Amino acid sequence: MRFSCRFVGVAVVWGTALVAAAQAVEEARCKLELVRLESSDPGAGMNRNSWVYRNVSSQTFFLQIHKGVPSGVDEEGFKKAVQKEPAKYFSKCPLRNVATLGSKQYGFVLDKKDEKSKDYDRLYFDLNGNGDLTDDKPIDKPTVKQTETPSGIWSLLFSPRPSYVERKFPRVDLVVDVDGKKLDYSFFFEARGWGRGANQYVWVSLKSAVYRQGTLTLGKEKWRIVVLDHNSNGRFNDVISLPKDVRGSEDELTPDYGDMFLIERQSAAGTGGKRRSGFANEYRQYLAKLTVIDDKFYHVKVSPLGDELTWTPSSIPRGQITSPHAPCHVQLIGELGQIDLNLDGSKPATVPAGQWRVLSYSIQIKDWKKPEKKKEPKAEKEGKDSEVKPSLLSAIAESLFGSSARSSRGRSNISMVYARGTTKGELATVRAGQTTALKFGPPYKLRVKVNAIPGTAYLSLVIQGTDSEIVSYMMVNGNRPGKPKITITDPKGKVVVEGNFEYG
Repeated sequence: MRFSCRFVGVAVVWGTALVAAAQAVEEARCKLELVRLESSDPGAGMNRNSWVYRNVSSQTFFLQIHKGVPSGVDEEGFKKAVQKEPAKYFSKCPLRNVATLGSKQYGFVLDKKDEKSKDYDRLYFDLNGNGDLTDDKPIDKPTVKQTETPSGIWSLLFSPRPSYVERKFPRVDLVVDVDGKKLDYSFFFEARGWGRGANQYVWVSLKSAVYRQGTLTLGKEKWRIVVLDHNSNGRFNDVISLPKDVRGSEDELTPDYGDMFLIERQSAAGTGGKRRSGFANEYRQYLAKLTVIDDKFYHVKVSPLGDELTWTPSSIPRGQITSPHAPCHVQLIGELGQIDLNLDGSKPATVPAGQWRVLSYSIQIKDWKKPEKKKEPKAEKEGKDSEVKPSLLSAIAESLFGSSARSSRGRSNISMVYARGTTKGELATVRAGQTTALKFGPPYKLRVKVNAIPGTAYLSLVIQGTDSEIVSYMMVNGNRPGKPKITITDPKGKVVVEGNFEYG
């Protein structure tokens, strides 16, 4: 049986058949076997069914080399993890760092395999975790892709244009320690380098090359289930969380997504049964303390090794959520995990009791039209016009689009706003048996952000909602809004400069 889906990085709503099956049992367990991926090259021969197992995050390391001196290296961590190195390196600047797998840190070094090599094509990795890089065979002969950086902005910033080198090493197999137990594990290792002259940059990634699979029996139904080490750290039981010290440039909420599981019904023919179009095909969830499936709640636990999964219906108290901006799609996040809500305005959505933040949302309207104007009676307001009650997008339309909005309808009749929640947003407290209204959306406010260095000021336009959320994308009837104008004057009102904000 194969997965045939287009996946996105969010939790999704599953079919009602799964819910009915889950309610018929108190608890279900299944064993999960380890499967290794064969190749790190996503080129010829890799189809969409293979891609779903590779769509995971990686451990990444970014190194800058200026005049032969690297920066961004975890020197202290490397000294703790590695006590013995090769007697000689061929590179003038071997790149040292550490990766975390299971319960340990493993040191590695990127080097050249001989004097003729022009870049990093040898990997020393402490596969047995004993702190000695000399008793593990070096990993050589990766595939190589070397190109010149494309023209465009690079040709304006650099002359001559910098070179670009990509190295994909063969799959690396090892045994890692996870809380005192042994786990067979594999990863893909990739290095990309670019730069010019004395400044060179190297981006290194370590990505999981294994997954767990098994068959889960829920009542009379059998389901194929796959668990992914989504954060590539050698564990399979990391749940989604919201670290307090990880934020975006505008204090956007930035979750640590942890690991994932995929699930799909096994039909007698082994084809997965009939599929419907859209997100209903995408049985993909981040691991969490609580899983929400079609307004039903479940505890899904995976062992650290990923070899066993437990599925249990939950009796947690629940309340309801509404929004004045339905229809909309809202992602909530809290201590219990992440919840995706499709609010259509016809009825409230059921959620577990507790405290939740708005992680993100999207509001869509078909065939949006600018509100018409009507004149107030002269007796009430002489010579003044007032608008009818604004529609959902009119607040940003009036302040941003104005006469500069494009007249073309574009390729669709959809108007949309997408925004991300911030740490400044209010906590929504959901109480058992009660209904809570979410606070986000219009009216939107504009704020100019200034970053200055001596002699130069960089201005950016920030669009902020009523819950301090930051708008990152908008569209009006299939088109971008017009570029907002900006005028800067001196204290006497004299225009110093005029222009438009540019996208990006």
